[in-house]
Amino acid sequence: MVTSCLVGMWTKEYESGSTQEKPYISKPIYFRLKGFGILLGASLFSQALHSSVTIIGGPLKDKKNLKKVFGGTFSTTLLLYSVLSIICSLYFGNETKSIVTLNWQGYMSGSKSNKALITVIKYVISLFPVFDILSIYPLCSITLAFGLQNLFFPGSFDKKDPKSLRIKILFRFFSALVPILGSLIVKEIKLIIIFDCFFGSFISFLIPVLLQIKSKKTCKLVLKTEKTPYSGCISSDIIAKAIFIVGVIGLCGSLVFSIYEQTYK
Repeated sequence: MVTSCLVGMWTKEYESGSTQEKPYISKPIYFRLKGFGILLGASLFSQALHSSVTIIGGPLKDKKNLKKVFGGTFSTTLLLYSVLSIICSLYFGNETKSIVTLNWQGYMSGSKSNKALITVIKYVISLFPVFDILSIYPLCSITLAFGLQNLFFPGSFDKKDPKSLRIKILFRFFSALVPILGSLIVKEIKLIIIFDCFFGSFISFLIPVLLQIKSKKTCKLVLKTEKTPYSGCISSDIIAKAIFIVGVIGLCGSLVFSIYEQTYK
């Protein structure tokens, strides 16, 4: 995506407001207050809201390496997402769509050179989110089903018990069906991101902090110490309170800016 955008900048302008000389860079609105809610939701979705981390980290034998593994992973995704966002905004400008891959439907339109290659690029990038969702959807459904099953039937799973197997299948079916039904009702991607930001603030910031505070009290009561082999600099109460404040700001910000955007479209 980055490469095709850079090629487009030196080949053909995307919108009429682009610069007349190479590179063809659009003149977007660099700051728009009402778009902050969408930005916050998208940032939470891409960087913080990873409910499958526990499932992915399960096979890792030495759990002390989780910090390095996921720290490097999230740093890499942050860098790539940032570069992609900047390049796309410079090339597509104010015509950037909510799902940016849809901009490739008009990529290099009217160009007479390498039509076959341009067509392949259009379809590969435009259809990428579809295949991406299809690949991650089962993992997310299994994660949700696992959490719900442990919530309603804690410690009840037995591979040899037919009842436990039926409960497992029921929760997985429910977890896979609900998102499909929701997508039939809500079709606007911006509204989905707003809901994601609202619930993501709870899941990614507020609830983990409350769980950490509760677990530290339990450890002190049972083990007579708050420290465990997995404690570190981010286990301090100051960091926990700071994360909680960020979560509250994100929660309130998503509501305020979402209402602002819907009011002043």
